[in-house]
Amino acid sequence: MFKQNKMKFIKKYLPLFVILSVIVVYFVWNKPHKDYSSIKPNITINSSNFINQFKNNSTIATEKYLNQIILVNGKVTEILTKSIILNNGIVCSLDSSSTNLEFVQINDTISLKGRFVGFDDLFEEIRLDHCFVMQN
Repeated sequence: MFKQNKMKFIKKYLPLFVILSVIVVYFVWNKPHKDYSSIKPNITINSSNFINQFKNNSTIATEKYLNQIILVNGKVTEILTKSIILNNGIVCSLDSSSTNLEFVQINDTISLKGRFVGFDDLFEEIRLDHCFVMQN
């Protein structure tokens, strides 16, 4: 008797469950990505101060800045294909929509906005991703 009721329940609600699952998967899969260019920075800081905070205590600094949108001002020390390095200590990986770097030169002082993702203890580098050049 119990098996028959169980089978009726499954036959009745299984198609509904499958349809709802497909709808949820579709919307999660096609969810738009976050537009970091339009997000206002939580923190504005000078690159020297930013680097010094990590040299003093990287654990506290990481907890403070993790996943924060940061506007950092500093001197360009290296330009790579998809990243800019400020003050030999802040590696800013550029967002895929940020492709125009013709006007950025080494030794320029610029502002970059990006999300803090971590501190590399081995190389002593601060890592930002989804970076945009804000001004030159």
